[in-house]
Amino acid sequence: ETMATASMDSVSTIILPDIDGQGTFEVDTLIYSRVEFTSLQGKIKIYDRKIECYDATGKVYSGDVAGNTTIDLNDFENPRYTGEFQATNVEANDFVSRFTKFGGFLYGKINLDGQYAAEGWEPEDFLNSLTMNSNTSMQQGKVITSGEVYSAINSLASKAGQSFDKEQPLRSLATKVIVKDGKVGVDKLKTQLGSMGEVELDGYYSFDGDIDYTG
Repeated sequence: ETMATASMDSVSTIILPDIDGQGTFEVDTLIYSRVEFTSLQGKIKIYDRKIECYDATGKVYSGDVAGNTTIDLNDFENPRYTGEFQATNVEANDFVSRFTKFGGFLYGKINLDGQYAAEGWEPEDFLNSLTMNSNTSMQQGKVITSGEVYSAINSLASKAGQSFDKEQPLRSLATKVIVKDGKVGVDKLKTQLGSMGEVELDGYYSFDGDIDYTG
């Protein structure tokens, strides 16, 4: 009996074949880029070398998340992602701690809804290419300051004849959150902050650690 092996030239280079399909999915726990999603379920379609997940719901950071995502694998070395999302009652400190170095500062339940796009297999490539535009709101929460942040705000309050406690209640926060070019930005953030009164802020925080704001 003669054994034969196929040459590499005869092996198809198509990693994702031209197939169509549809169905449903359920995932107990999914961790991506250090963000944990649980109890995910939804519907799925496969067409034109694209995977579309829609009518998806789940849990993230103690809140609820819903939306849809399309993964385009036509360029398999550099997959492209697009989608829309709605997140409700997400703990602000969990969200802020993951994407910035300002953990332990902002607490409360936030709501977000918007669109995003990204590309790449590796989480770092995904994050650096991420573009996102979302509306964000919080009915009530609190801000806890310490160190240089507290000293700076307290100094401003003192000049206005006010005192500023390290923990301040926060109400009626609303802003657009924009992620682009490795930066997380807020556009026309407005909120009511304890004894400081109404606060308005524009600015950004970059994944490299730079910060720039006016307010």
